[in-house]
Parts: sequence; C-alpha cells; structure tokens
Amino acid sequence: MSMMRAEEMNLIARKLIIALACSGIVTVGCGAAPEEGSGGSDSETETETETETDTDGTTGDPTTTTGAPTTEGPSGTETMGTSGNTTDETTDDPTTEDPTTEDPTTEDPTTEDPTTEDPTTEDPTTEDPTDTDPTTEDPTTEDPTTGGNACDELIVEEIGAEDAILTGDWDLIMSMQMAEGMVAVWPMGAEEGTVTWEYDAPCADSWHVWVRMFDQGEFDSSFVLVDGAPDGWAVTEVDCSDNGQNYRWGELNWRDPQADVCDYVEDPWFQDWDAGVHEVTFAYRESPAISRLIFTNDPNFTP
Repeated sequence: MSMMRAEEMNLIARKLIIALACSGIVTVGCGAAPEEGSGGSDSETETETETETDTDGTTGDPTTTTGAPTTEGPSGTETMGTSGNTTDETTDDPTTEDPTTEDPTTEDPTTEDPTTEDPTTEDPTTEDPTDTDPTTEDPTTEDPTTGGNACDELIVEEIGAEDAILTGDWDLIMSMQMAEGMVAVWPMGAEEGTVTWEYDAPCADSWHVWVRMFDQGEFDSSFVLVDGAPDGWAVTEVDCSDNGQNYRWGELNWRDPQADVCDYVEDPWFQDWDAGVHEVTFAYRESPAISRLIFTNDPNFTP
C-alpha cells in the first residue's frame, strides 16, 4: 500500500517538473510524462529531480533575467550578477538623453531668432527723428505765393528823433516849436556825421517812408541812403517850392545829386522790404533839422 502511494507521489512530482519545464521555470526537457510504473526507485527519482532543478547560476537561458537583482543608475538599469544577461554599467540607456548632447528642438541661445528684430536694426517704418517731415511747414520758410510773411493789415508807425542814432556833429535838442518835441539838428560849423532811423518791419510789403524836416524855402533837401543804397548818396527833397520857414512832411523821394531840382529817379521812393530791420540814414545838405519819420504800408496814407 505504501509502495503504491510512493510511486503515485513520484509520478505526480515528475509531471510537475515537466509542467514547470514547459513553462520555462526549470530547464528539464519538455516531453510526455513518464508512464506509471516505468521503474526507478524513490532515491533515483529524487536524485534526478534534484539534479535537473539545481541549475548552476552561470548556466541557463541567456535571455532569462528572472531572479537577478537590479539597481537603477543615472544612465539606465544595471543588473547585478554574473549571468550572460548582465547589463554593462558603461552602456547608456538609449532612452536617456545625454546631457552633453544638444536637443535639436532647443534653440541655441547664441543663435539669433530670424523672426526677432535685431534691436540695432532701424525699423524702416519708424521715422528718423532727425529727418524733417516733408508735410510740416518750416516756420522760417517764406510762402512763395506771398513773397514771405506778407502783411495782412495796414500799419502806420512813427519814430521820433529821440530814437534815432546820431553820429559825428549831429545833436539832439528840444525844438523851439514846443509841439515839435525833440529834433536832430546840424549845428553851425558842423563838419560830419549822420542820423539813422532803424525800422523793424513786422511783415513783407511795399513800405512808404515819410520824413518831417525843416523847410527853409529853397533849402529843403538832405542826402539819404536806404539800407546802404544807392551807390553814392541820393538826394531827397521835402518840397519843390520856395515857400516855407517851418517843419514839413514829405514822402521820401530819390533825386540824383547832379540832376535839376525836382527831377527825380523815383518819386515816391517806396521800399519792397521783407520782414526785419531796415535803415534810413540822413546826412546834412540844406535842411538843418529832422524831426521824425513815419513808416507805413498804406500807399494812400498822408500825415
């Protein structure tokens, strides 16, 4: 009875070993289970089983890594042991990026993004602050349709002798005719000098100059220059008659010194002035005193 049980147990063990071999756990040849009563004692069966299941650590399926302890390293999984499937610890995990290898999808910080504008490059759509806007009028530029800052109103300005510039022997005194005020006079015995009026024209226009000087009958003229012209002195006469012993207004005229009395180059002698300072300078010829001047752009004005 006990012998039969032992053989049954031995048969079961052999079947188990074969099943395990077929599943890859042990390396015993996978075949049909031995028939019941095929012979062999218990000791033989146990010795065979022990021999077949006691696999040398250096022998076995080289593709099997079951039971081998592992440790994870910075470059992959390292297998501890001496079996044929041991991973070389110097081998990189192919799925792990080499920190010294540049990710081709990462932009090199030293490489300029072609879509980024170089800050040193001038934006062609940005106007250079040093360039003049062609649509903006320069306030100092004359209007070619008007000849400059043209006057848009009639102007009359009177300037007295006290505001004139006297040189040489000319003198500034209070006139004996009290209503006349201060006058520039040429004293007896005087030899040289000039009297100059400066006028700051506020706009460009044709300007008329009226002068008030002392009329002594036929002696009623002075030498005059306007802004230094003409080349040589012109003569201006306040009256062509022989009457008078007082101050009289006359519009500035131009007679050549060699011409006959009242034979003028220009009468009246008006000035086409731009805006700005202009000069009218007198020198003694016949009239001994000049009281004041009037500057106007009104051609119909009469003092």
